[in-house]
Amino acid sequence: MPYVEDVQGSRLLVQALQAGGLAMAAFGLWVVGTGELAGMVLVLAAAAPLASARLFGVLRIRVDGRMVRARFGPWGLNIPAVEIEGARVERYPWFSYAGWGLRWGRHGGRFGRACSVPFVRTGVVVDTRTGKRHYLSSRRPLELAAAVNRLAGPDAGGGQAGAPHGREARPSSLSRDQ
Repeated sequence: MPYVEDVQGSRLLVQALQAGGLAMAAFGLWVVGTGELAGMVLVLAAAAPLASARLFGVLRIRVDGRMVRARFGPWGLNIPAVEIEGARVERYPWFSYAGWGLRWGRHGGRFGRACSVPFVRTGVVVDTRTGKRHYLSSRRPLELAAAVNRLAGPDAGGGQAGAPHGREARPSSLSRDQ
């Protein structure tokens, strides 16, 4: 059975982006009404925060029989099962990827990508046989790590299916974030 999770961004952050975009559009329309061209620029610029809230407000994760998929709108990460070495629960290494969202970085000496949701501190590190290390935010990291390790095969995760490692998520913080 596939693992599916939609990791919602902070509702307050998404609503703030939407409110800012709508306010900018309303002000731009008012300025257009006065005959100024700058108003049209504001209306067009309002699309950026509105689109950001829509596209990056939800991280969709799916683990099926062939691969792990993580998506922010049309952008994301696909990791085929044959490439997966193992997965484990870990706190988000913010400085390794320099922020939230779809990021590239170096974590633990390995390059990779992160699909991270703002203010979600827990997730799963997926190591690949090609030497990459990817991070996926999750509100159910133990379940996600177990699903990825099942996909990778019986030797995945070094016998520690979902076990925390390194700058790990403590059990108390896991229950608080879920």
